Amino acid sequence: MSSSNSSTELSKWRTRVAAERTLLAWVRSTLTLLQVGIVTAHISKLFVHRFPGAHQAVDLELLNVLGLLSIVIALILLALALCQYKISTGSLRRLDYAWLPGEPIELASTLSVTIYGLVAVGTLLSKLW
Repeated sequence: MSSSNSSTELSKWRTRVAAERTLLAWVRSTLTLLQVGIVTAHISKLFVHRFPGAHQAVDLELLNVLGLLSIVIALILLALALCQYKISTGSLRRLDYAWLPGEPIELASTLSVTIYGLVAVGTLLSKLW
């Protein structure tokens, strides 16, 4: 095995391991967002059960919608992360290896979390005024 070939294989291995670390970080982040969504969706049931008059002070439907929105965003981001992982590791198997940029997943995830945050802040501020 030549020196350049072993160096290429080593760089492919490092790239694959980096892609796996990135995927695991996405899984951890989406699991956290998924847990937030589940807790937010179920907190309305807790309020109604524990405090019968809570539905007047807290918009329970809003909590359900925000919880479901968190869950949907987490699942979409997880699917995007898996697609990005498949693309990066798939390109490593080709003989004419070419690095593919990952801007689409970064842009999609940033926009989705930003939109979710703006919707959450907007709905909470509308309840205050």
